[in-house]
Amino acid sequence: MRLAKFTYIGTAENPVFINPEQVVSVTPFEKYTEILTTGLGRDGQGKAINVQEDVNRVLALLTV
Repeated sequence: MRLAKFTYIGTAENPVFINPEQVVSVTPFEKYTEILTTGLGRDGQGKAINVQEDVNRVLALLTV
């Protein structure tokens, strides 16, 4: 399993590691990029993770 490292948007800007095989969608926003995964969130839906990297960087890291 390969993991891609991103910078999680939060109070401490911690790293977050995402399995590219579990990514459903990538959505660019003005100040962050949202990565939606198949992992279940609290509501049973996919887990949305907001990262600092721009969409081009996210796509490059996910498709290596």
